[in-house]
Amino acid sequence: MNTARGSVLWCDGEGYSSAGQMQEKFLDALVSASKEISWRYLRDSGDGLGMFFDRKLTDPLNAVGVLNRHTASTGIRLRFGIHFGEVILGHKDSLDTQKPYGDAMNLGARVMSMGKGGHVLLSNEYVEMLTSSDPTVHSKLYDLGKIRVKGSNLHLFNYWDGTNGRPELPALKNPY
Repeated sequence: MNTARGSVLWCDGEGYSSAGQMQEKFLDALVSASKEISWRYLRDSGDGLGMFFDRKLTDPLNAVGVLNRHTASTGIRLRFGIHFGEVILGHKDSLDTQKPYGDAMNLGARVMSMGKGGHVLLSNEYVEMLTSSDPTVHSKLYDLGKIRVKGSNLHLFNYWDGTNGRPELPALKNPY
């Protein structure tokens, strides 16, 4: 079983289940966007995607912009969660692509689950790695503090660069 360390990006669409005919357009937009993104491994989850990156720390933030651009016309707003950690590279699927899984993938999804459409939430682990390579990113972050999410204690940050992300802070529950 192979493992790798890197960044995990999860996204899904707010209002997807009630979008009716826009669902197919939204999924087509996600597939189209994924072709422009330098992800290493991909995992789909119905109305969203989990991506694993092991090249540049900024790749997940670049992916946010690409995904937002491709899905803008669908009326479905994406929410994002980014985490850094070790993933397990699982069995290959019918397209000969390994599927990532493990704690880092799960934590990335939990980070995402705390936001609403438009939010880009980052785990402390990702922020530490990112700011060590690019200290200028601090001006785009708001420290949300520690929160308990589905049994995990996470320290989260809200990301807003003027275009991607959302300046309004998410309404968080369960601080610890």
